[in-house]
Amino acid sequence: MVLAQPACATITYSESVSSITSSILNQPKFTGLASFSNNSLNSPVIENPFFTGTPKASGSGTVNSTVTVKFSFSDSGTGTGSLAETGTFFANYTNQTDWIIWAGEIGGTGTEQTGGIATLDVTLSDKAMIRAQVYDAQDWNITPKAVFTLIDTPAVPEPTSLAVLGTASRGWGCSGRAVAVAVTREPPCEKPRGRSLPVGSLRTKRGAAISGTDLLPPGRPGFTRHAFGNLPQASLEPGSEGVELGIPVEIVAPALVQIVGGKGAAVFL
Repeated sequence: MVLAQPACATITYSESVSSITSSILNQPKFTGLASFSNNSLNSPVIENPFFTGTPKASGSGTVNSTVTVKFSFSDSGTGTGSLAETGTFFANYTNQTDWIIWAGEIGGTGTEQTGGIATLDVTLSDKAMIRAQVYDAQDWNITPKAVFTLIDTPAVPEPTSLAVLGTASRGWGCSGRAVAVAVTREPPCEKPRGRSLPVGSLRTKRGAAISGTDLLPPGRPGFTRHAFGNLPQASLEPGSEGVELGIPVEIVAPALVQIVGGKGAAVFL
């Protein structure tokens, strides 16, 4: 099968924070949730910040809570997916500072793990893969950054799989229609069982010799060129006439012959 597929439309991606919670109500309070939509992700998308966390106005000492953020992803094909990340939030009321440290972050330094980054990959249902990186943050109103990078595009079925889908298919990671084109092949003529006699060895009952391959036009691909036209090699007995291999046979004098061959049925590869 030869598949003629139109040029793929550009796949676009969307992301949003589906939920963000804290183990202590309003500690911190979340505002300014960022998102993006219909982005090709040809270059990374930076959300700075992807939310703002504001501690409660009053408190004493250092208070900490667990923050859980959930991201939702989709693309313009059939892909959907989600991931969740947790972090520990600290509010130091003595020094009027706060910070968040994400689980699994690396590269952070000091008590507040300044500069730390947590990296998470999500695989969508159509096998597209997006990498999310969330940054530790420090301030009285924390404003952590997130970066989203396309790692892999949606999977496209291989031709052998597409053949099973029939003459048209949708949802290969691009809009459009795939058209199946049948390619016919002319298989070589299969030789029946039996023994073949050399050219010039047959004589009719009347004694007329049958020979002269030079009288025949050039052979066609898939056919055997010999004194009996384009027939496969047959088991003809000298001086025989009648029926051979279930086929009526008549011995004729040498002459120019026309090789005729038909095409086989369409073959889907």
